[in-house]
Amino acid sequence: MVNEKNRISLFTGVLIVIANMIGISAFSNLGIQLMYQTSYIEVILVWILGALIALCGALSYAEVVCIYPENGGEYSFLSKMYNPTIGFLAGWISITVGFPVSIALSAKVYASYFFADADQMFIASGIVIATTILHFLGYNSSMVFQKIVTLTIVIVFIGLITFGLISPSKSALYDNYSTINYAQDNLKVIKNFVIALIFISYSYTGWNSVTYMVADFKKPSRTIPRILFIGTLFVGICYVLLQVVLLKHLKYDELKGSLNVVMTFVNKLSDGQYTVVIKGFITLLFISSISIMTWVGSKVLYQMTIKSNTFSCMSSN
Repeated sequence: MVNEKNRISLFTGVLIVIANMIGISAFSNLGIQLMYQTSYIEVILVWILGALIALCGALSYAEVVCIYPENGGEYSFLSKMYNPTIGFLAGWISITVGFPVSIALSAKVYASYFFADADQMFIASGIVIATTILHFLGYNSSMVFQKIVTLTIVIVFIGLITFGLISPSKSALYDNYSTINYAQDNLKVIKNFVIALIFISYSYTGWNSVTYMVADFKKPSRTIPRILFIGTLFVGICYVLLQVVLLKHLKYDELKGSLNVVMTFVNKLSDGQYTVVIKGFITLLFISSISIMTWVGSKVLYQMTIKSNTFSCMSSN
């Protein structure tokens, strides 16, 4: 357990939520979304609804944390609320599939993103090993590294949005999309809205990260609800504003089906001058994602280990 002086503050907790939520999918999903939706208003509404759903989930978890302020996330919650067996299954899935697969996938996607001609498996493995060693060095090194990386991401992200909002568009805000809207029956509109929402929902995952390390916070019953609310709301606002910026500057044909819309946006507005900055930003996104999942995921394994005597008693009965 963490000693009292090293307990995590509200500010660091918000950064943990942001680090686990902001991922590369938020910078590519618009291209997929426009394959189903062509109305500017509908596109933005999906992102707003996704933010509200995530916020409802965060507030629900906040209530549970106030009742069961323990590390372990779903493992601890389900064990207490329903049955230790259900909690064990949830924890087992987290430590064998949830976190490991997400870490491996992030590393592999990053390697394929920037090192298409190299040994991607070797590079991906090296990133995971290096990140693990960093966290192995100690609690303080983990926290300092994660704070620096996340703060850098937040600053660049806000700068990107501000840059897009204040830069003049070559066409009116709605002009790019008014010509491609076409009459659709209500059933098709609803169906496409739901499909788009499914894709968007993946961008909003990760707000529950702090629930895996509840006991590491100062006054968790009071701090965790604030962290979940502030972190989730911040990311939701940033995501909505990012889509407004992209739709403001890029045409439908430039966005539809593209998985690299942010790079297209920056290259268009800066004539390619800030490509290196965006590549560095994307690198930090992947590193942050791998780092936070490595750090948080270990909390579940530790909690399951110290509770192993509970499972032994359960099996003997």
